[in-house]
Amino acid sequence: MLEPAVLDQYERIIGEADGLAAERCIQIISSKDYTADLKRLAGAEGGDTKVLILHGDSDKGMPYEASGKIVADILGNRADAKIYEKAAHGLYVTHQERVLKDMLDFVRKIQK
Repeated sequence: MLEPAVLDQYERIIGEADGLAAERCIQIISSKDYTADLKRLAGAEGGDTKVLILHGDSDKGMPYEASGKIVADILGNRADAKIYEKAAHGLYVTHQERVLKDMLDFVRKIQK
């Protein structure tokens, strides 16, 4: 169960979202196959593009196996996947400090 403050934040985000824009975003995301784009990124010769994947192990709407794992598998060593225990889709809210730390660590690592 989420804390009341977290639920309030989700309600605020949803309440402020434009319904048509949210629906269109879902249509775009769910209708495009990004496999070819990811394979191009993974195979970019001479490139050193790295991708950070942050995913919760409790995300019911978009399980890791159906999203982050597929991306990580396609990108191979270009991907740095981190799975957050007991985190759902809004892990940036529920696990703010760890998300920020992981993002900063990732950027510092790729800057070297």
